[in-house]
Amino acid sequence: MSKDLGCKWNFVDRRRNSMGQSREDSSFAPFIGHKIRCLVREYIQNSMDAHSKLHLDGPVVVKFEFGELRCSDYPALIISLLARLRACSEHNKKYKNGKDPYESKYEYLESHLESTIGYLRVGDYNTRGMSYVDDDDLPSAFKACVRESSASYKEEDDAGGSHGLGKTVGFVNSELNAVYYSTKTEDDQTYGEGVIKLSDHKLIDASGAATHYEAIAFYDSEGGNRPNTGDRIPEVFRRTDPGTDVFVIGIERSEEDILKMKEEALRSFFKAIYEDRLAVEIDGEYFCAGNLVEKLDVYFPSEKFTDLDYVRTNTPEIEFNPRPYLLEALMNQKCDEDHLVIDSDEVFPERFKCLGHAVLYMWKSQRIKSEGSRDSVVYMRNNSMAIEVQRGRNNKGYYGIFVCDGVGSRYLRIMENVTHDKWDEDELRNVRRETKTLAIKTRREVKEFIAACEELVFPQEQDIEKEILSLKKHRLGTSSSKAEDKSEELLWPTTNIIKEEQAKRKGSSSVTILETKKGGKKKKKDTGSVIPPEVTGSETGAGAGSDGGSGGGGTGKSEREGNPEKPTLPTVGGEGFTPGESTEDNDKGKHMTEIKLDGRNRRLIPLHDGEFACKLVIRVPQDYESCRLILSVQGVAGQVPLELRRVSAGCKISGQDNNEIVGFDLHKDVVNEVRFTPVESLKNYTLIIKAYGN
Repeated sequence: MSKDLGCKWNFVDRRRNSMGQSREDSSFAPFIGHKIRCLVREYIQNSMDAHSKLHLDGPVVVKFEFGELRCSDYPALIISLLARLRACSEHNKKYKNGKDPYESKYEYLESHLESTIGYLRVGDYNTRGMSYVDDDDLPSAFKACVRESSASYKEEDDAGGSHGLGKTVGFVNSELNAVYYSTKTEDDQTYGEGVIKLSDHKLIDASGAATHYEAIAFYDSEGGNRPNTGDRIPEVFRRTDPGTDVFVIGIERSEEDILKMKEEALRSFFKAIYEDRLAVEIDGEYFCAGNLVEKLDVYFPSEKFTDLDYVRTNTPEIEFNPRPYLLEALMNQKCDEDHLVIDSDEVFPERFKCLGHAVLYMWKSQRIKSEGSRDSVVYMRNNSMAIEVQRGRNNKGYYGIFVCDGVGSRYLRIMENVTHDKWDEDELRNVRRETKTLAIKTRREVKEFIAACEELVFPQEQDIEKEILSLKKHRLGTSSSKAEDKSEELLWPTTNIIKEEQAKRKGSSSVTILETKKGGKKKKKDTGSVIPPEVTGSETGAGAGSDGGSGGGGTGKSEREGNPEKPTLPTVGGEGFTPGESTEDNDKGKHMTEIKLDGRNRRLIPLHDGEFACKLVIRVPQDYESCRLILSVQGVAGQVPLELRRVSAGCKISGQDNNEIVGFDLHKDVVNEVRFTPVESLKNYTLIIKAYGN
């Protein structure tokens, strides 16, 4: 006997005067790359936004559990989709060079028809469920979630998403693009309905008549006009307690997916779980405030992740290590002078009016600095979900958790992107001017608050050597022409040239070789072979002035022969050896050639790869072996050695002041690169480079 209880997929005849849908809904795209991560974050956030006011003394509980549906029990829900998936596949194959996502879905369902298909139920508790109003002119939570696209209806002003696209994660994770929603409100009203998102397709009936159908359909017994209620909801989907169940239909239990779910719950919601605002059950394993540290040790073991956040990536919000933020910044708050809680109202009263109330939980440690980890902050709003993770440009030695739960939270919410892992001003393109202005000011005050906290905890030294002056608004390009730097804040490194250094350079030559040989020194000026200014077609970073520059490691392809040279320096790589070690002395090293470089044969390019601050791109008129770079910065008090933290693999840090890079070769007519990161991040400076080779 069918367990559909009269429910079916109510596909609508395709109208020729409406826009068609091929392939899959475009709203799927942002979630496909990290679909399990997005599913966990989206559904937990939605549940936390619906926390029942009748149960505020207990946490929201979200359960993720897998189950199976026997296909023969649900002919309308499951078996009827086989013909439609095949029709969608045929429709998409008609587009030359187009992608057909339905062939694999058809094969999946066909292989399961004689047995079962899997589903994932995400259910929440201590929540209020979703209300429904059977009136097209009145919005409601159920309609916004199930029956409308790009609609968001939250009872709280500062609740989670504002795009109304997060519900897409269910379709993305379903092999059938099908999801069923079942809810019970606190006044005992129940509603249930399924949704499927396919593409336009054509079916031919037994008489040979063809009917074109639209892409989206609702599964209910009401002709697709409204959800089912009460005992008209198929029994497997009925909700007995207040709250909401989401059934992702067509997803098989996977140990890999379960592990990702557990890791993401801890990574994204460690603060909410610690504060007992949230508890999560995944495949029968319970995560709560009482066992949070134990679970962290299981899924983020110190042997693998350590107690520092070393992850270096362009997407730290996806891969950061939550251990130090929870165990140190949060759980040890105020335990000593290295574990701080900086409250905006207490420390900076009335200073950040758009931001409102905000808190920075900070752990400062010399270990963070000495072991090469970068300053990092996990950013949250009042829902205690990790949004952004920002690595600092400096290395003062701290990790922090920023939380805005004041008036600024609503503006940060508006700026959240679809996947809730970035506050982006591009999201303000369609909001009112006043709201946009306040949102931009709020985002700016977030940065100012962090900077104020850093200044409070790490007061700047008054050493004149560290107060290096420069022409902040200009940088010297590869052609020695000045171009205005329009960025609000210059990234390290810049190529600014102070006036004193500019004065020394007037009349300087292009390329000068100073050869040092046994028995004396001979200065030789190269007047005939100037290296062309081109480096590579893809190098677009700022050029350096006549004595400045910085960069990364490796050799490129020989332009003369067109064949790759054997690389001496890798273009990317790990760290060099620890500061303080020195290179072996040899006969060649005692008689080196000084190579004076100008803007035509070396460039300074800032990097944003999480590994190195910048790279120095060098071209030389002849081959040099066992080269050495000596880096200094020019300040008003003279030159100061630029102490280095990290250099390209294959290179070494040397010198009494750890400001020398050694152990590499430079090749003629080849793009040579050396990458490095200094100990201190300086924004305004003149970088002085001395290069030597054999």
